[in-house]
Amino acid sequence: VSNFEQQDTAAATHRTGLVLKHAQNTVSFSFSEIDFNSSITKTYEYYLEGYKEKPFQNITVSNEAIYRNLPPGNYTFHVRSRGNYDEQGNLVEALFHFRVLPPWYQTWWAYLLWTTLATGIILGVIKWRVNIARRKEGIKKMVVDNELKALRAQINPHFI
Repeated sequence: VSNFEQQDTAAATHRTGLVLKHAQNTVSFSFSEIDFNSSITKTYEYYLEGYKEKPFQNITVSNEAIYRNLPPGNYTFHVRSRGNYDEQGNLVEALFHFRVLPPWYQTWWAYLLWTTLATGIILGVIKWRVNIARRKEGIKKMVVDNELKALRAQINPHFI
């Protein structure tokens, strides 16, 4: 059993288990193939699905891959050795699934909170403006009523 197959089995058991916080967005992978029958230097191909990479464009003899400042999202790291084939002649590929969470202010509930706060502030300002308009109308009505009373008071003595 090659180390890739063991990693693939381990990746399958950790398929949904590895969740990183937004500050834990630097990931380093170390991988190797154990082959006791060959002394040839192994060449590896890898890529990070969900990141801005094309499949298997990274070809190296190094057995390490580092990704820094990953944005929030779901990722799958694919790696294979260029000399490790299965019974059908396909390259054996190991997978590792993980997720980087967004910061709290970029979550759906934070957006709901911001929307609720903004709606509350807008409704409060509207209510405040309506109350000011009502007070002004009430004052105008009182002024008009008082003027009418004054005019009536001036007219009544003349008719008596």
